[in-house]
Order: sequence, then structure tokens, then C-alpha cells
Amino acid sequence: MSFGALSFGSPLVLLAFIALPIIFILLRVTPPQPQTVDLPSLKLLERAQTPEETPVKTPWWIILLRLLAAGLAIFGLAQPVLEPQNRLGGAADGPVLLVVDDGWTSADQWQDVQRAGFAFLDGLDRDQPVHMLFTAPKVLHAPVEVPLTLQSARRVLRSTEPRPWLADRADALDRLEAVSLSVGRVHWITDGERGESTQLFIRSLQALGPLSVQVQRPLGSMAITDVFTAPQGATVRVARALTTGETVNYITAEAIDGVAIATTEVRFEPGATEAEAAFNLPSAALNRAARFRIGGVDSAGAVWLWDAASKRQRVGLVSTGSAAQPLLSDLYYAKKALAPFAEIIEAPLDSLIEQQPDAILLTDTGRLTDEDSDMLETWISEGGALIRFAGPRLAAQSDRLTPVDLRRASRALGGALSWEEPQAVADFPLTGPFAGITPPADARVSRQVLAVPTPELAGKTWARLEDGTPLVTADRIGEGVVILFHVTAGPDWSDIPYTGAFVEMLRRASAAGRGRETAVTGNGALEPVRRLDGFGRLNAPEAEDAPIAIEDFAETEPGPRSPPGIYAGSGATLTLNAGRAFAPDPISQWPSGVSLSTETEILRRPLAGPALGLAGA
Repeated sequence: MSFGALSFGSPLVLLAFIALPIIFILLRVTPPQPQTVDLPSLKLLERAQTPEETPVKTPWWIILLRLLAAGLAIFGLAQPVLEPQNRLGGAADGPVLLVVDDGWTSADQWQDVQRAGFAFLDGLDRDQPVHMLFTAPKVLHAPVEVPLTLQSARRVLRSTEPRPWLADRADALDRLEAVSLSVGRVHWITDGERGESTQLFIRSLQALGPLSVQVQRPLGSMAITDVFTAPQGATVRVARALTTGETVNYITAEAIDGVAIATTEVRFEPGATEAEAAFNLPSAALNRAARFRIGGVDSAGAVWLWDAASKRQRVGLVSTGSAAQPLLSDLYYAKKALAPFAEIIEAPLDSLIEQQPDAILLTDTGRLTDEDSDMLETWISEGGALIRFAGPRLAAQSDRLTPVDLRRASRALGGALSWEEPQAVADFPLTGPFAGITPPADARVSRQVLAVPTPELAGKTWARLEDGTPLVTADRIGEGVVILFHVTAGPDWSDIPYTGAFVEMLRRASAAGRGRETAVTGNGALEPVRRLDGFGRLNAPEAEDAPIAIEDFAETEPGPRSPPGIYAGSGATLTLNAGRAFAPDPISQWPSGVSLSTETEILRRPLAGPALGLAGA
């Protein structure tokens, strides 16, 4: 039973108000309970005659308080509920449509979203049909055209959790337009983000019936959009949905077992939507980090999974070339390429090995001594990655620390082993460690060191030129790897050092040690091994999670078939993050005819507790 915005769960209890007049009469004629006090002197008056006494009436204010307490008790037992949402448009005739944004942007306030949905459902008539539409795409959706009872709708809303990808209103609109709905009212609980096709989505909802909208966007809503290495450690970039005032949050770097490695603050200036947090940690500590997490924000966007290829490597440089002209030195180009993602250590070879870097880079050193070869071989077998570049010295005489046997001469334009014109870089194999890197279109190779053809050569080749000759080869030694670029690290033999592909190739080569595989087998696809849920928790993959081709991984957006998480093949492990490139874009203006509601205007307020509390007081 309801009276406007006030409804009662047990209205029959209100019949007890009929008894209030009787209670009033009883309180009026019944005197207060007299207090008995024993005095010794009263023994003298035991036989004395006393006149008849008239009872004193109960004071009016006591009667009023007792009637008020009885009325509050009756009112509270009737389970009153204040439901202001009825003022948003009144009860609808016929079915209603409840639309809910259930992407990860709603996860941090999901309990409020559910509570708002329950409040809306509680304001409907008992037999009123409900259609439900969730905007985050799924592999299998409940059909929106099937009407639900209020009890079923509550059960669906209670069992639904936010998805670890963004709401897709274009997809929701397609599902809505695929059926013919006739509803008397539409209520949309939204995260307030503009997204694609939002204006068309709103017009379509308005065409169905009167539209009321509740925006659920908490002050703490934010996401990690990128993590990149810096010379002092790592930098975490964070975006927030609201720009009101200054905000300070904390970001924690966690190891794979969840242990916190370090915590730093991220501070948003008033009006700013982006901020950065710096982790100034040694590489050894930072490389233990498996993920970054925003404290107090429970969503997939607040977690950033960090794969090995993105971590800052410690790379040692050894060169015998002259640095009198830095711009002509191979070492100069190697340093420029390594600087964005690696901590560079320059020292003699024996000193470098003592410092146990992740990789050691040798430019054209020629033949290594037996002592140096033994030291390097021991270091490689324990997990190091040795990266070598060819040059005139290596072409003249090689040693045993090369992945393949080399010819005793370099192939050059006009030489004994020559081609008619410079060669371009071929597409990188989909099953190799360079898969997904775009070959430098304008780079040309004019000279190279050729490998001796053997049956094993194809399996050791990471990159080729367009004529099929090897550009990069590699071979395992124990837990480590030897990698050879068949060109110089500088521009003497090729244009590759001028390109961005050179940086990414060195990044992946330096991360190839420590027992990590260096090739993807099969069809070049990465299988999901762990997935994030909407609240940012890592779980086992589900049946609908599909592999992602490694060449498409960089462009893949999180979705029902490709949830954010960890993907691995037999030779590569990469991460897909929910907040990657997320740009908050709150809806500031709503079309005319839309009834906007705040949380205080939609949530039901039970009054039984306060009423019974006052009655007892």
C-alpha cells in the first residue's frame, strides 16, 4: 500500500491506530503508580480514620508522549518506505525497461548501481513486467524481449557483476533494435561516460517511452592508462573521470604473489584529468613487479598487468670501436635505442659479468678470446642474453659464440657476394619474438654477414631480408640465448638503426634471457592463461575466452572474446589491460526530455528502524 512517495510493507499493522483512542482513555483515567515510602512515625496513625481520596489524573504531556510512542511503534511495524523515485514520472502503464551500464567503469560503485536498480524495481506494481538491458557486450545475452517478473528481475540484477571491458552502447542498441518492445517507461542507470553512439542510444530510449536517467560516477573513479619505463624506474599514467578539486591517491607495485614492492602517490591538480606517478626503484626491485594497482579503487581499469617485455632491463655495453666521432660509433646508436627502456651499464667485460645484467651487447668486436668466451658462455647458460652485431671484424673472423656458422666475408653491393640493389626487411615471422613489429618500410640493408646454410638455420632465424637471407639469428645456450644481428649497430651497413623498429627489436632481444622462450609455436596465437574480472581480480580463463593472433595483439581491445589478462604462447607472454588508452569523457549535457535523478532521488529509504528507535527512546 502506498501514499504517494510513502509505501508500507505490512499495511495491516496500521489497523492498530484504531486502538489509540482506547489507549488515550486508559491513560487519562489511570493515575500514576504511587510510590510507597516506609516511615517509623506512621505506626502512630495505623488506627486513624482517613477520608476517601480522589485519584490524580495523569499529566497531559505524559499522555501525549505515550500516545506518540505507541503511534511510532505501530508506524514502524508497518514497514514504511520512502520512495522518491515515484516523483520521476510516476508509475508506468504496462512493461518497463531497466537499462544498466555494467562495464568496468561501473565496478567501483557496483553496490550503488545494484541498490539503485532494486529501488527502481521496488517502486513498480507487483505484477508489472520488466525488460532488462545490460550495455557491456557478452557472448550470450539474456534476450531483452523476454519480460521478467519483479522477483526474477531482482535475481538477475543481484547475480550480475560488472564486465572487465567498457560498455558498448552501439552493441546494446543493435540488440534493442533487433526486437520490438512496447514499454511505458525507461530507466537508465549509467556510468555517465559519453562513449560511442551515446546520443543515438539516448534518442532510441526516448522513443520507447519517458526516460529517467541516474548517473553513478563516484569521486574516486580512475584508471591506469599506461605504464612505461623511465631512466629512474617506471612511470604510471592515471586518468580520472571527475575533475573537481585536488585528488591524491596511492598506487602500489605488486609482485606476482601479490606482495607489495613499493607504493607511491599520484596527485591530480584541480581541473586535471591525467596525472603521473613515478616509481624510483632499482631495476632489480622493479623487475619483480607483475602489476600496478590504484589503492581503494576496485575495477579492472585500476589494475595494470606488466609483462616482461615492458620491464626495464639492465643491459651492459662492451665495444672495442673508437668513439672519437660519437655519431659514427656503433655504440652511440645502441645507447640511443636502449635508453628508453634499459638501465645501461658500461664497463669491461669481466666487470659486467660480475654485475649480472639481463643482457650484454657487443658491437663489432671480432674474435673473442678463449677466456672471454668461457666467461660469457657460463653467464649465458645461467640466463643471460648476449646480443651481438656484425661488422668488418666479425666478417673476417668469428668465434664459437655465434648462433650460426658465418661465411668468412660480408655480402655487399659490388662485392664478391653481392646483390643488385639494397634489400628491404621482410615481414617478421608470426611465430618469432619480433611478431607484431611493423618492418621499417624505408630501411634498406646494403651489407650483411651471411650464415652458412644448414638444416637448423630456419629454426634459428628471427628476421629475414626480402631475399630470404637471415637478418637476425639466435640460439639457446642453457637458460640464456645468443642473438646476432647480421648488420652493424650503426648506419654503415643499413638504415635500420634510424627506425623505431630497431628500438623494439632491441627491447625484445634484451628480454629474451632468464629462461624465457623466444618463439611462438603453432599458428602464432597467444592463449589466455589468466583473466581480470570487472573488479580487477585475476581468475582462471573462461570457456568463451579465445586466443589472440600475436600480430593483432597490439590493436586488440578488451571484449567478451578477449578479456583483459595474461596471454601466453610457447614463446611469448603479453598482457592486455582494460584501461589502456582510456580517455574519460563525461556527459555534461543531456537532451531535453530526459529526467535526471541523483542518488538521493532514486534510492528507497526504509523508515521502520528510525520509527521503532524513537518509540523505544
